[in-house]
Amino acid sequence: MILDLNRRTLVHAGRVLRPSPRQWAIASYLAAHPGWVRSRDDILAVVDPEVTVEYRTVDSTIKHLRRAMRAAFGAPDWILTHYGEGYYWREEPGLAERSLAARRAELQDQPAPRPGDYLTY
Repeated sequence: MILDLNRRTLVHAGRVLRPSPRQWAIASYLAAHPGWVRSRDDILAVVDPEVTVEYRTVDSTIKHLRRAMRAAFGAPDWILTHYGEGYYWREEPGLAERSLAARRAELQDQPAPRPGDYLTY
């Protein structure tokens, strides 16, 4: 999966998805740290910090984003639910074996993405 930050698109296996602005904000936020569970409050604070929305808005947006991703890319689901806690972006195979501390250290050393950069997952 590639997130094109400049075009705000998701690309997988040569197929392109152009999500809505809110869907893009959620996808890019979750994909920035694969495997890290984010609560609805965390997602709302980043996606719409100045707008008051209901928790179900996050659930509904993720449901529609998942449906669009399945239609465009097929399986697997990239956004997963950790019941009672929140949502997370699926990790690529092999990342789960590495320690959380090592992954956090790697992420802290990465520069912030610039327009035109790509995030690959």
